[in-house]
Amino acid sequence: MRLDANDAPYCLRTGGTDTTAAEYDATYRSLVGLEPAVMTAVVANKGAHPEYLTFVRKARGEESHKGGKLWNAGDDQDRCVASWLAGAVDTMACTTGLSDADGGP
Repeated sequence: MRLDANDAPYCLRTGGTDTTAAEYDATYRSLVGLEPAVMTAVVANKGAHPEYLTFVRKARGEESHKGGKLWNAGDDQDRCVASWLAGAVDTMACTTGLSDADGGP
């Protein structure tokens, strides 16, 4: 699902174009707004216990998710998110995780 530039900010469309800055911002706001108190606690503790966050549990397949399991605990995508929560983004894990998510090498 994508943000529709003609009906921003909340109309969605599917698409095969690159993710826009507005879409990244919307994703960030939705993640932070989902569980603000839990997010604050995880970030304040340098990313300790990311599994406290619903979006992490769903992505790991530990909780029901419409899109299914997205990654395994400890893999590149998981390490990318955990490092972001810790405030020290692991760019290598994020780059590799993005490639894995896109079906790349």
